[in-house]
Amino acid sequence: MSQASTGKPAASKAHPDLPDARPQPASDPAADDLTADKLTPDDLALLLEGVPEGYSEVHYRGRRYAMTRRTFNRGRSLKVFARELGGNDMVSLNGYLTARGWQLKPCEMSEHKVLDFLVHCKTG
Repeated sequence: MSQASTGKPAASKAHPDLPDARPQPASDPAADDLTADKLTPDDLALLLEGVPEGYSEVHYRGRRYAMTRRTFNRGRSLKVFARELGGNDMVSLNGYLTARGWQLKPCEMSEHKVLDFLVHCKTG
């Protein structure tokens, strides 16, 4: 069972194959200034918990992506990589659970791009 930044077990999630199953953050930062400091620790935890373990296909801004999540260190770190199917775009990040909650480390791209992807990608 995954844990939120508080260390408490996460609530059960909706079925991942339904279009609106991914939990959305309670805060609604403007798209142009989307950064991790605009999200609460619980919002960031919800976004990361909404990414299914292993391989899945998602839709993001009208395009399909192949996405993989791998969790390490007993759930305290993770890697998310997504590549556009039939295109050249990609999204890559590492996440680390610290005493202050999840910390994102985008891989060679902006934090804004990674967060926008996590907020707006949809399974199904």
